Amino acid sequence: MDKKIIVNKRYIGLPVWDLRNGDLEALEKLTVRCEDNIIYEFLMPMGKEKVIDEREPDFYKYIQIKDISKDLFYPDRMRSKGETINSGDHIVLEGNFSEAFFNRINETDEVKKAESCFIHYHAPEGFLNDPNGLVYDNGIYHIYHQHNPVSRYWENMTWGHAVTKDFIHYDFVSDTICPDEEGVMFSGCGIKNDRGCFDLPKDALLFFYTCFSRTQNGKAARKGVQKMAYSLDQGKTLIKYPGFVLDLKGVEDRDPKVFYHEESQSYIMALYLNKNRFVILRSENLKEWKISQELSLVPMWECPDLVRLKAEDGCEKWAFISADGYYYTGDFDGYEFKPHGVMKGLYDDKLPYAAQSFSNVKDRVISIAWLRTKNTGENFTGYMSVPRELSLAEDENGYYIKQKFVKEVSEYVRNEDGYMVINDGNITEKISPDGKLLMVKKN
Repeated sequence: MDKKIIVNKRYIGLPVWDLRNGDLEALEKLTVRCEDNIIYEFLMPMGKEKVIDEREPDFYKYIQIKDISKDLFYPDRMRSKGETINSGDHIVLEGNFSEAFFNRINETDEVKKAESCFIHYHAPEGFLNDPNGLVYDNGIYHIYHQHNPVSRYWENMTWGHAVTKDFIHYDFVSDTICPDEEGVMFSGCGIKNDRGCFDLPKDALLFFYTCFSRTQNGKAARKGVQKMAYSLDQGKTLIKYPGFVLDLKGVEDRDPKVFYHEESQSYIMALYLNKNRFVILRSENLKEWKISQELSLVPMWECPDLVRLKAEDGCEKWAFISADGYYYTGDFDGYEFKPHGVMKGLYDDKLPYAAQSFSNVKDRVISIAWLRTKNTGENFTGYMSVPRELSLAEDENGYYIKQKFVKEVSEYVRNEDGYMVINDGNITEKISPDGKLLMVKKN
């Protein structure tokens, strides 16, 4: 059945029942439309009608309706004339849900602000995974991340958005680019538009992400293309840029990481293809991209990061890092990465994953990883690690990446047998005395 709502209040609350109790049925697609345009599209856990009648939701996901810009769901034009959804507009919710489910939906003008997170960030509810769009701007570190806002389990890949000024306290801002008729929003990166590309202001923030189209039932179709969104309000609102599609005709192509390479005067994109294959692309304007190198780096897999690191003696090398923490050090000339020596690893276990470094940070390489915790009994799944600063060190096997917790959290770090240890009561992280390995456990 469908439910029609006349917009009076700013948010509608979608009821969410947790799958952990085993009394929910298959996921069902919920589409939210305005003027025949899709605003949101989520696969929701669909409860058996008796359960929904008898049991309160585990949590509500509040999505903004009133006052949102229509730019967000008109993919064929860049900027409207300030049009927003207003009081009196009609919203239609579509999906094969029971009347009991729709009756649980509520409306409100105010949503309780999520509590700030201390040391280890987590989403206020739902499933968190890969950090995305990490960018520093005007004194604020922006952390976007993969987020399923309507379940503690993976699905509905959306970009959540959190901010911090000190890497100690984190505030959730909102879910920003959400699943719609184009597909779901997989991982990507963020940069400042210093060179005024796309005819956008130089203080705009640009975000490159992978869009996976959906099948008819709403599942990701596993065909990825790269797209771009931009922000004109310091990262609060991300608007999908019309017309930009980078399609290499592959299947799994995803996880673009973009930066500017001064020496060769071009933007660089590291991109995952499939299996253990990656590609490096170049562009002078962020619009037209050409492949300069394909790499096969077994057993490295997805979420590449290509960063320049410096040793204490001033020597500089590059590191090509993948989601699992494997990496090579080597040389990069703006066209090709040439690995040296053997592959190494950053972690001593499988909990950290998909780390990414912040852009627009001067003289530091700061990296943050997703921690794959289960968080049984909570309404959220997953944490982010404490950020680490990366540099180079050398031993008998050549250069390796040296890790240390960022200086901002130094007052919370203690020394135990040479290990640097930080513990916020939820997660304990340790860095080995030589800085080679990160060790993480859930308390």
